[in-house]
Amino acid sequence: MLLVNFVYAFVGYLYLWIRYMDNNKVQEVKEEHYENSYATAGATVLLSVIGAIFFIVLLTFLIGAIYIVFTRPPAPY
Repeated sequence: MLLVNFVYAFVGYLYLWIRYMDNNKVQEVKEEHYENSYATAGATVLLSVIGAIFFIVLLTFLIGAIYIVFTRPPAPY
């Protein structure tokens, strides 16, 4: 659990500093939106990205399945 929190904190730190690039603004956003925690910011970012990737993969499989169903000839009985 400690390693996961460290990764979340590192990602949150990078995300906030890359996005705002101002010490005062980073502190303000961190306090207002992320409960004054880099780990919360990192978890939000990582889980959003993982959710988006999961949605894209699921949609790709669904489109592929529909394509296969409608393009294959019916099997003889």
